[in-house]
Amino acid sequence: MTTAIQTTETAHGLKVGEVLCVSGGYDQTYYQFFQVVEVRARTKVVLQELELETVRDVAWAVREIRPMLNNFRGKPLTATFLKENSGWFKSLGKLFCRANLNRTYTETSYG
Repeated sequence: MTTAIQTTETAHGLKVGEVLCVSGGYDQTYYQFFQVVEVRARTKVVLQELELETVRDVAWAVREIRPMLNNFRGKPLTATFLKENSGWFKSLGKLFCRANLNRTYTETSYG
């Protein structure tokens, strides 16, 4: 299990411990959440994917989820800040934005 290792603030305002989100899908909706574990230079951060907690099952193949802070999975990845004031980061062809931790997210999956 990886732990958050720095507390440096960046020019874009992200701090170690903050959470970014990726969502996608066509006829299904999925979410991935990543916690900032390191700040590198002005435009790069290292992210670690978070495990998800099911808050409640809404219906068949529909659930409300939220990220489990500091409960990491997979390998870290580096994301690049796209441009000033955009709030978007990119890595491995995915776009990341800040997650709202004061809400749950509705995910659908048929498989």
